[in-house]
Amino acid sequence: MNRGLATLSLAQLLLNAGRRTTVVAMSPRRLAIVIMLIAPLTFAATPQTDDEFELLFDDEPRQRDVEYPDWFKLSFLDLRVDVREAVATGKRGLMVYFGQAHCAYCEALLEINFKDPAIVAYTRKHFDVVPIDIWGNQVVISTTGKVLTEKALALEEKTNFTPTILFYDTDGDEVFRLRGYYPPYKFQAAL
Repeated sequence: MNRGLATLSLAQLLLNAGRRTTVVAMSPRRLAIVIMLIAPLTFAATPQTDDEFELLFDDEPRQRDVEYPDWFKLSFLDLRVDVREAVATGKRGLMVYFGQAHCAYCEALLEINFKDPAIVAYTRKHFDVVPIDIWGNQVVISTTGKVLTEKALALEEKTNFTPTILFYDTDGDEVFRLRGYYPPYKFQAAL
């Protein structure tokens, strides 16, 4: 393999990650110059002090249990009843939040997104929110009437990524699934 082409492939990976592009011949010298120009940009995001480090997201397991917002629905975990009650109050449907204790992304969703006034107002206006612990043993009745534990429901619904939010319409049919954490502007767009 020609050395110039091998370095060209590396340059394509560095400069065009994920995009389809036309292959342009680049000399090894030019490639070295491009890499020297790009390298400082990649290290600029590396925290240099403890204060800068605290600004980055920490996805280490949490040492405390998750506390749900007080506006989450206090449910007897019969999701059929929860859908009916949401519809009776003029809402679009039901959001079922699947999370777990010690989950950094669950905590981010609860502490960042669900404390954003615009997200809270929109969510409370259009949905009731029922929390489910993916490791929990409480009995839940699904929207189809199946009796399961929280853990069994989480497995059945394939909510192995937390947080996961399932959206049910006024008939109790799942219409949307949101897996993982999204920053507020993306989360709000999904709502």
